[in-house]
Amino acid sequence: MRAKPLPVPHRCAILLALAAGFWWALSSADAQVGTPTRANIHTTTGLHQGLRVYWYEPSENGGSPLTGYDVHHRISGAQGWIDAVHTRLSQPAVISGLRFDTTYEVRVRALNSSGAGRWSTTESRGTSPNDGRPDPPWPPSLEPRDAQLEVSWTAPVYTGGRAITGYHVRYTTDDAATWRSWAPGGNRLISGTTTTITGLDNGVTVGVVVASVNGCGQGRNSSPIAQAAPVPAASPVPAASPPPAPATLQSASRSRALRVSWSTVSAEPPLTGYELQYQSIAWNASVWPEDWTAVDQSLGADAVLYLHEELSADRRYRYRLRARNSVGAGDWSVASPAAGAQPQPGAPTLRVHTAASGSVKLTWSGGPASTTRWDYRIRSGNSQWSVWTAISGADPTSKSHTVSDLTEDARYRFQLAVVNASGPSPASDVADAVAGLTPKLSSYLVPLSHDEMDTDGGATAVGSFVFLTDADDLTSGATNFVEIASADALLLNAQGSDVASHASLLDSVEP
Repeated sequence: MRAKPLPVPHRCAILLALAAGFWWALSSADAQVGTPTRANIHTTTGLHQGLRVYWYEPSENGGSPLTGYDVHHRISGAQGWIDAVHTRLSQPAVISGLRFDTTYEVRVRALNSSGAGRWSTTESRGTSPNDGRPDPPWPPSLEPRDAQLEVSWTAPVYTGGRAITGYHVRYTTDDAATWRSWAPGGNRLISGTTTTITGLDNGVTVGVVVASVNGCGQGRNSSPIAQAAPVPAASPVPAASPPPAPATLQSASRSRALRVSWSTVSAEPPLTGYELQYQSIAWNASVWPEDWTAVDQSLGADAVLYLHEELSADRRYRYRLRARNSVGAGDWSVASPAAGAQPQPGAPTLRVHTAASGSVKLTWSGGPASTTRWDYRIRSGNSQWSVWTAISGADPTSKSHTVSDLTEDARYRFQLAVVNASGPSPASDVADAVAGLTPKLSSYLVPLSHDEMDTDGGATAVGSFVFLTDADDLTSGATNFVEIASADALLLNAQGSDVASHASLLDSVEP
C-alpha cells in the first residue's frame, strides 16, 4: 500500500526542522542511547604493593561505543572507595601504591557517552607480604607451533630489591588438574624471558604460568592462566575443501551463562558459517553423554563468540565447533575444557558450639552441589576479623569443622562463606561460642555398677544401662564404672584393659 503524501503545511514543517540544523532528529537519536550493561571482574592478581584487575566486557554497550572504565578500590571493610584513575579501554587496570599484605576490594564499571553502567560485583584480593620476593610477571604470550608452544613474557617491575635469577615455567594439559614444570636442558631455572615447550599434543589446550625467582625465593605465579593449543605444521590446502577445525575453543563462566569463544578459521572457499554444539552433566558427575546438542541459532562466518544463556545451575558444560564453506563442513574442534554456569552461592547458615580443651565446633547448612571449599574467619573481643581461611582437608560436602588451639573459656565470633567457580558467597550471620575447658579427673572416685536388667526384671534396651550405687545383682556379669568429678560424663573403668591410667582413658572420651 502506498503512503498518502503529507499535506503541504506538514512538508513545510519538516523542511523548517531540517533547515534548523536537524535538532529534532538529533535529540531523538540521543534519547535512544543508554548506559552499558554490567562489566564483571574475572581475575585480580595480587602484587606486593598493587593489584592487576581483569574483567569481562559488558554484553551491551547501550547503543554507543564504550569510552573507558572506572576502576575503584579500598581496603577491605573500609567505607570510602578510591578511584584508580584507569582512563583506557585496555586491560588490565594496574592499581599501585598499596600496602603490603593487605586485603583490598575492587569494583569496575563501563562508560559510554551517556554515562556509567552498573558496578560489578566486588572482588577481594590480598597484596603480598614484604618478603623480598619479586612480583609475578605479566601473563605470558603463547605462539602455537607444531607439537609445541613458543612462550615469552615480560619481567616484573618490582623485584623485591634483588636481581631476578631466573623464572619457573609450569604448564597443564588437563584444565589445571595437574601441573608440570618446564626447564629445557635439565636446568632448574630459565634465565631469559622466552622458552619453547615441546612434546605437546596438537589440538590439546595448554595452560601456562610463569613465576619470578630471586635470592629470597619464588614469587607468585602469573595470572590469569595463558592458554593456547599447538597446531600441526601448515600443509598445502586443496583449492576446494571444507575448512579446518578451529584451533582453540574455550568457555568462561558468567552468572547462569557461559561465554564461548574461538579462534578464527581461514579457508578457501571462504567460510559461510559455524556450527556449535554442547554437552552437559551434573557438577559432580564424571561420565559425559555420547550425544551432542546444537545451539539455538546459526553462527555467521565472522562470529568469534557465543553467549549461552539461561543454563542450569550446578551443571558443567563443554562445547565443540566446526566451520562450513560452500564445499561442506570441516572437522569438529577438540572439546572445550568443562566449565560451570554457577550463580554466586547464597550465604550458609552457621552454628557454633563449645568443644573441649580450647576448641569450638562449627556446624552449618547450605551450599550448592558446585561447592569447591568452605572459608571461615574469626575474631575475639574487640579484635579485627581475621583473613578468610579455607577449612583445610574439608570435603565440599562437609558440614562441620572444629577450630582448636583457642584460649580456654574465651568467647569467639565466627562467619562462614561457601565458594564455587563463581567466587565466594556473602558471609553467614555472626555466630559465637566459648572455647571449652580441659576436663580434669577428681581424686575422689565413686564406683558404680552396671546391670543389664532393669528394676522390673526385664532386659534393658540395647545401648542403655542401669547404674546402681551398690553391686546388689552381679549375676548378669556387671562391669564397674567410675565417676568424673563434675558428674557430666562417665568413664569406663580401666580394670581388665591395657589403659595406663584414668587420665589417658579420659583423653579418648568426649564429655
